[in-house]
Amino acid sequence: MVQAAAREGLGQPNCLERSLVLWWLLTRQGCPAELRIGTREKDAALEAHAWVELAGRVLGEEDDPHTRFAAFEQPVAAPPRA
Repeated sequence: MVQAAAREGLGQPNCLERSLVLWWLLTRQGCPAELRIGTREKDAALEAHAWVELAGRVLGEEDDPHTRFAAFEQPVAAPPRA
C-alpha cells in the first residue's frame, strides 16, 4: 500500500518518509514493527538508509539493506512497550 501510494502520489518520497508511513501503519494495527536506519561510507561521503523490520524481517525492500548499510544497534522507533 505504501509503495503504491509513493508511485501514484505527488513527488517522490525518500526512504525515511516511506519507512515512517509503513512503520506508523503497522504499529497502529498492533504489529511490533521497528524503524531501522543504517549508514555507509561511499566515495568519501556518508550515506544513510531507512527501512522497517517486523520480527527480524525487512519489509518493502528489494534486497536486504543489512548487506549495504551498517544498521544502528537499536531501532530508531519501536512500538510502545506494554
